[in-house]
Amino acid sequence: MTILLVNNEADYYAFYLQSIFEDSFANYYPILSRHDTHTKQHLRTLELPFAENPPNYDERYSKYALRISKFTESENYNELMSFYQDLIKDEAIRKGSYIVGVGTSAGLGAIRAVYEKREFIAVGSLRDKVLSDLIHTANSIYFVVENLTDDDAAYIISLFQGETNNELLEGVPGVPVGFLHGRTFESMTFLDAKQRYFSKKDERLPHLIVDAFLSKAPDEAIEDVIAKPYAELNRNAVAEMGPLHILSVTSHGMSDLIHLNSDYICGKSPYLGIEPYINPHRLPSCMDHNGFCFFKKTGDALKAFEIKAKHVFVNSCGSLQFKQATFDPLFNVGYSFLEGHACSFVGALRWKDGYGSESVLFYQLLKNGYTLGEAVAILNDTLYSNQFEHSKNVFCLIGDPESALLQSEKAEYDTAHYDDKSKAIHLKFNAGFAHVKVESRLFVDVFMRQRMLLHVKALKETYFISAVPTKEKNALHLFVYSNGNIHGDQLLNIEDVSALFDNLLYVYRNVDQNLNNTLGLNKLYPNWIKQGGKKNIENRLLNVSRLLKECFIHHHQFPKFRKSSHMFFQEVDKLNFDIAKTLYESISRTSFRFSEYYQESFVLQPDHSPEDCYLCGKTLASRTLVHILQPNIKRTETICSSCGGLEDKPDHDLSLQLKLQESFTKASNNNVVLQLKNSTEKVFDGYCVLAVRRSSELGIGSGEPIKKILLQPHETKEVDFELVVESDVPIHQYALQTAFISMTQIYLSGRSIWVH
Repeated sequence: MTILLVNNEADYYAFYLQSIFEDSFANYYPILSRHDTHTKQHLRTLELPFAENPPNYDERYSKYALRISKFTESENYNELMSFYQDLIKDEAIRKGSYIVGVGTSAGLGAIRAVYEKREFIAVGSLRDKVLSDLIHTANSIYFVVENLTDDDAAYIISLFQGETNNELLEGVPGVPVGFLHGRTFESMTFLDAKQRYFSKKDERLPHLIVDAFLSKAPDEAIEDVIAKPYAELNRNAVAEMGPLHILSVTSHGMSDLIHLNSDYICGKSPYLGIEPYINPHRLPSCMDHNGFCFFKKTGDALKAFEIKAKHVFVNSCGSLQFKQATFDPLFNVGYSFLEGHACSFVGALRWKDGYGSESVLFYQLLKNGYTLGEAVAILNDTLYSNQFEHSKNVFCLIGDPESALLQSEKAEYDTAHYDDKSKAIHLKFNAGFAHVKVESRLFVDVFMRQRMLLHVKALKETYFISAVPTKEKNALHLFVYSNGNIHGDQLLNIEDVSALFDNLLYVYRNVDQNLNNTLGLNKLYPNWIKQGGKKNIENRLLNVSRLLKECFIHHHQFPKFRKSSHMFFQEVDKLNFDIAKTLYESISRTSFRFSEYYQESFVLQPDHSPEDCYLCGKTLASRTLVHILQPNIKRTETICSSCGGLEDKPDHDLSLQLKLQESFTKASNNNVVLQLKNSTEKVFDGYCVLAVRRSSELGIGSGEPIKKILLQPHETKEVDFELVVESDVPIHQYALQTAFISMTQIYLSGRSIWVH
């Protein structure tokens, strides 16, 4: 490789064309430079050879170059495309592989298309409607564009991540896209030269994964991968690692700086002080008279252009922003990498959520034969499955979407089938990577609603799982991957947590409404439960929620989630028992209806059609009350003129009916049956209570007044109680009261009885 420094655009085009068509010039790679002395010094620093005395070019190519310049400057894109056809002649063009020259860069795009033998289109802007037609014909698109904004990049990525004829994966539409772009047009020509040269050079270089979340190195490292704990990485450790094929970074940062422990990667351009500012009023603190970095006053800077990495991935908020970024383009991490050794740069267009998994997946996709464009598009598609981002235009590639690791072939994957009885899926790992396509609409539906958790019990290495659904939502591509060297067969365990999730949500809503001091219902519950008990439940629920979310990122956290959920429901069960015990004591001491506890903040609502009493057959009176501020909270009280208050409950999911004789004699033991009928798909787990109002001093009671009950969906169950009537009980009519407490919900049932 010999770089030719050229001082004007027409000469640059002429040298470029001659290097394509003349074998004697094939080893020359022209770049446009208006600062020869500084550029030569920079090339020496990068250890890239250049011609001190460039050769002369053939005048024939000078005429070609002038035509290209003329068509570009006059925005005559149709003539430029026609001239491209003249240059390409009878060469076999790679159909579906496009280069799009945009605006002032259209000429460079045309020549690169001739070099690559790709189809060529020239447009005035990235919003040109003609680009929409490419969703039907393109299998990759390389946009050559000097004036690029964050919004335009996001628009293009979204356009080609949707309804396209091309597929990224079987059943997953998408067209890989990338941008040939730089801080200046001169920077773009330098990037073009590096890409073309290194695409022919098959080097086996190591890959470095820098992960701010990595606290422990893998037990067995993958060959050629350096994955050190973040605490061991600083400026010198990274700078001294030598040439790298892929540098994959996950760390906090922004467009001008990436944190590296106490040190940092700095986005200063090698042309700082040589070229003028575009935004002189938007300079970082290091350009102030104090000269220190606002974020890293004591840290050492590693300039991005000094890092010897061919492909760079930076998973950090706003790591790829263009000339409209926070600071002047001379202070931009992406541009600085590209003005150094890098042939491509992938970064985030905006603030984002994420973890170290993105950088590992990017590396693994490249290692397993996917191109840069495919890897970035697939990565964007997986973000939702890990609950990072919903949109698919987060990561953007500055680089050729067709570039790939030369020694890598695309890995094959298996197809698995799933039904509601499936408990595991077979995986085949190769160097920390497994890919399987699971065919099942049910699987896709449950997984994408976050009701399914996947984990590999046997793995000790940290691993991640990401997924991409097919367009028809009838299959899911699963990627299971690690920075550790996992090999061989493993089982991916499937845990459908729909029922568990629904129970957690049910408990959360109940606790929030039942134990809330502002809703009126709280009078049914003692103060110590509303305070300490509620706080314990809320803290445990917060921990369960946190672990559930983590299961979509750290899939090895599933056992912790399961254990925490079990402890949570144990705490709920204890709370249910305490409510039952308190309710028993309350029934035994009081004589008024329970609706009198809460109805002061409830209003009447029109009732449904009247029903008949299940005991005597008379028409019942039904009083439905809704909370005056939250109408979704209600209680329904059913009253019989003969039998008394039959039911008082929050919904119609559960009914309680008492079966017993109408009267009791003194000095008797009597059987009372409580029938519970579940009319839902829910499981009710709680406690039944039996007591007589104002009976604490009257000699009426039960040997076992509180009983544990588990009621399955649509199950009817009868619970036997023994009612003991002492000999000195006064002859009178009494109110027999039962209750069922589940997930803090209180269902009440009762009827009048006589003692004679």
